Amino acid sequence: MVAEVIETLPPPMRGEHAADVESTLVELAAEYDPRSSKQLGQRILAHLDPDGAAPAERTQSALRGLTLRPGPDDLIRIEGLLTPACAAVWQAGHMLLDTGNLPQQAGLPRQLIVTVDLADLERRLGQATTHHGGTLSIREAATGR
Repeated sequence: MVAEVIETLPPPMRGEHAADVESTLVELAAEYDPRSSKQLGQRILAHLDPDGAAPAERTQSALRGLTLRPGPDDLIRIEGLLTPACAAVWQAGHMLLDTGNLPQQAGLPRQLIVTVDLADLERRLGQATTHHGGTLSIREAATGR
């Protein structure tokens, strides 16, 4: 996980921040579970590179899609790529199909929880983190699209 985060840093930042990011993530990994550590790593990346990789957002939109193909014994093969926002919606919809209802928190029957730095939100730059560990652009988080 530590190496993944460091590899995600843009090359100019990697040389400058890799050692600090590595030591911080090693300390966090001793204190937090792997999922939380990964989310904290994503927050560090969002802090160091608040604009994120803008081309990746366009690439995600261009690559996303879902294909259903007939398989053996009447099975359907599903292949595709989903944006983090779409994946979060699908995961909530999957829970609905499994249980017949969505969990309620604070009286709300369904919601997508994202974490975003207030300064990033005010500047409309940076990334938000979903409760499933994915990342969204601030624009996606603010508009729900």
